[in-house]
Amino acid sequence: MKSEHGMIAYHFGPGIWMRNQWELWGNGPLAKHMNKLGFTHPDDMSATILKTFWCKRHGKDFRLQERAAYYANYWKASKDPPSSTRDPQDRSRIDWGCSIDMGGMPHRIIHAGKSQKTGRWLAYEHDKGVYVPDASLLKLFTESFRPR
Repeated sequence: MKSEHGMIAYHFGPGIWMRNQWELWGNGPLAKHMNKLGFTHPDDMSATILKTFWCKRHGKDFRLQERAAYYANYWKASKDPPSSTRDPQDRSRIDWGCSIDMGGMPHRIIHAGKSQKTGRWLAYEHDKGVYVPDASLLKLFTESFRPR
């Protein structure tokens, strides 16, 4: 592999083997250790193990704290908007229809929805709350939206 990112190719073969044999899905010793480091999901654990192997093989820094922070932010950003979330203008419920993964660091996931009362588009991000999307984001929404 030319970079640690290429190790994703091993997610299903060796990655599944690690997750199952090393009890990353359960409460195995390695899972407990990685939980203490801040990792919570077995997929993230096996990805980190694979990327760390690549770094060790190529004399690069492992960046475990950075990796743990990345995944923690990802899971926080991935959560659905709270059911109590309302249109800030008219307080109506919002029909959330899709989530758009913008990537980056920190990880940015934008949830798209429509006000039940007015039908206007709204966006939600875990660290910003509900807001009216700009024109470029609105274009992404209209191309991606599928009511749930």
